[in-house]
Amino acid sequence: MAPASDPKYVLYITMKQPQDMSQSATEILSEIFNPLMKRALDYDAGDTTTESKTMMPNITGKSVSAATAALKKENLQAVQIGTGDTVVQQMPLANEVILDDQRALILTNGAMTMPDVTGWSKSDVLKLAELTGKQITIKGTGYVTKQSLSEKSLLNSAKTITVTLSKP
Repeated sequence: MAPASDPKYVLYITMKQPQDMSQSATEILSEIFNPLMKRALDYDAGDTTTESKTMMPNITGKSVSAATAALKKENLQAVQIGTGDTVVQQMPLANEVILDDQRALILTNGAMTMPDVTGWSKSDVLKLAELTGKQITIKGTGYVTKQSLSEKSLLNSAKTITVTLSKP
């Protein structure tokens, strides 16, 4: 558990006894445990000093222009999915704590359209899949460099959508 004074993380590692060990079990487990716990603690320390957090506004039911203005005011990137003029769903949900500069997906009352997802993270693509209910196949790791359905194409016409991620 760490930090010791006020635990925020619990890391539990187990392993089967391997045959022909060249190191002790403690040494093997510490090679896994130490970097993971260091990463969690570094993330926690950096989380409070380098990232600015905000509350996701409730934009459902608003016009696209009003929603976009509200998101811009909170330093969020608005991504419109649809041809309508009113927001019917949003992702992240209202009142969620989010990071500045995060993508906010807004689904409108018109036909669902595919946004340009170039440069998006896997997490953002998964939010798109959740919001639209579409099956999106993700290949690779990193950030989106290619998408099988072009920008502004109707999502309802697509049976499968594939995005390819590459490391920068």
